[in-house]
Amino acid sequence: MSPESVVRLLAEPARLRVFAAITLGAATSPRIAEASGLAGRDVAVAVRKLSEGGLVRTEGAGLAVRADVFRELARRSSPPRETAGDSDVDAVLRRYVRADRLVDFPAQWSRKLAVLGHLTARTFTPGERYDEKVVDARLTPWCEGAPIDRVSVRRYLVEAGFLSREHGVYWVTRL
Repeated sequence: MSPESVVRLLAEPARLRVFAAITLGAATSPRIAEASGLAGRDVAVAVRKLSEGGLVRTEGAGLAVRADVFRELARRSSPPRETAGDSDVDAVLRRYVRADRLVDFPAQWSRKLAVLGHLTARTFTPGERYDEKVVDARLTPWCEGAPIDRVSVRRYLVEAGFLSREHGVYWVTRL
C-alpha cells in the first residue's frame, strides 16, 4: 500500500467520515451510521471500499482501523535523518551519543533538541502507544553510564514535544 492509495481512499467524504467513526470506536454498521450521519447503504459501500483497500479489518464482531498500515507507511515515508544540512546535528550527536548510549547531555536547548530527536527516532515508533514502564525500559539503556537518568530524559522528551502523555500513556508527536 502506498501513501497515495491511502489518500485516494480517504479523499471521498463518505469514506473519510466512516473511517473517522471507526477510528473513534464505532465498530458496527448501525453505530458507524449514527456517528457519521450517513445512510446504512452509504456506510456499507464505504466499509467495503475501506476493507478492500486494507485500512479497515473485521475484529471480533465489529470493525477496527488497521493502525499497522499507517505505522508502516510512516516508517517508509520518513525522510532520511541525515542530509547535507545536518552537519551541525551530526557534530552534536558525535559529541553526546555513542553506540546508542548518551555519553553526556547538552545544556544548550538546540543541542538538547538534536539529541532528543535522535533518541526519539531510534527508540519509539510513531503511532504506537507506550505505558510509562515501557518508556522507562526503552530509555534505560540510553542512560546507562550517562550523567542523566531515564526519568529526566522522559520529562525532556515531553517538554520538547517529541512525546505526548495522557494518563500514563505516551506516544510520539514529532520526530
